[in-house]
Amino acid sequence: MMDHPWPQLVGLAAVFVLLQLFAIGLANSSDSVRDILLVYGSNASFFGDINGVVGAIGFKPLDFVLPVLLYSLTYKPPRSSLTYWINLFIIVVSTGAGIMGSFSSIRS
Repeated sequence: MMDHPWPQLVGLAAVFVLLQLFAIGLANSSDSVRDILLVYGSNASFFGDINGVVGAIGFKPLDFVLPVLLYSLTYKPPRSSLTYWINLFIIVVSTGAGIMGSFSSIRS
C-alpha cells in the first residue's frame, strides 16, 4: 500500500502560510522590525551579488587559507623548506583572489 504525499504537502503549505502571517504581523508591529524587513526585502533582488560578496570574503579563506595555515601551525615547516614557501604562496594568492573577488562582486 502506497502512502499519499498529500498530508505532508498540506502540512508544509500550512507552515508556509503561518510563517507568512507571522511576517506580516511582525511588519505591522513596530517601526524597527518594519525597517529591518524593508532592508531585507529591498536587498532580496540583489541576493546573487550579496552572495558573491559573502562568498569572496567568507568562504575563500575557509577553503584555501585556513587548511594551509593550520598545516603550517601543526607541522611547523622550517622557513628554508619548499613546503613553507608553497604554503605562503597559496595563502597570499588566495587572499588576493578573495580581495579581488569581493571588489569585483561589489562593482558589478
